[in-house]
Amino acid sequence: MKRIFEILVVLLIFFPVLVYSQEKEAEVKKESEARLIAIASTGDSLNSSIDRTFGKAEKFIIYNLNVDTFTVIDNEYAHSSSSAGTQVAWEMVERKVEAVITQGCGQKSFDILSSSNIKVFRNVKGTVNDAVENYKNGKLKEAPEEIKEKVKEKEAEVKKESDARLIAIASTGDSLNSSIDPVFGRAEKFIIYNLNIDTFTVIDNEYAYSSSSAGTQVAWEMIERKVEAVIGQNFGQKSFSILRSANIKVFRNVKGTVKDAVENYKNGKLK
Repeated sequence: MKRIFEILVVLLIFFPVLVYSQEKEAEVKKESEARLIAIASTGDSLNSSIDRTFGKAEKFIIYNLNVDTFTVIDNEYAHSSSSAGTQVAWEMVERKVEAVITQGCGQKSFDILSSSNIKVFRNVKGTVNDAVENYKNGKLKEAPEEIKEKVKEKEAEVKKESDARLIAIASTGDSLNSSIDPVFGRAEKFIIYNLNIDTFTVIDNEYAYSSSSAGTQVAWEMIERKVEAVIGQNFGQKSFSILRSANIKVFRNVKGTVKDAVENYKNGKLK
């Protein structure tokens, strides 16, 4: 009898612990499997309007689709001077939401969310409750064409950069009307001209006032920039040899303006 009593006491002590443990495990499992969506909101309730902006939204309603409950979080980046959208986007990634619903959403924020496989629904108006119901019923459209178009643009941009045909011209100034600098290594600036799209960038020659080896330093920089040709007036033998060993065309004793040099190069008139 005493033995039975002891067993009953043990059961009375440990059974609630066991039940609590199982309930806790179920709760943790439910949280890990939670399907969450985030809605940019102007207020604390489901009747609040969807905020016009994503990064500067005052609040976000995080809705749990499994149990039809929600929590409200204040947007700590709402009054940030910059990068609010990207900060909020990373927070949504950390919160493991499956979708974001908003009106406006900047491209950087959109890219961060999309790259993390978070669905983004833009240009959604009305109340938070409407958005939740429309999401549940599959009435919101993610605009996959917009995503595909962005991917295509990015791929084209990368390809354009890798295929760019660049030439470098030693220049005395910042424009195409500037004169070609008389010395390669000591040139004040270089104009890097993109033959594919007829645009150019200007770079300052950091070696212009170097005590020695200015030409060779500039030559190595042109190799790194992957130019196909260099145009100037006077080249030292070392810089000339470095450029030629990298299969970069070198045009010496070229006078006139940068624009003339570009046009003559295009027309095959430089020798």
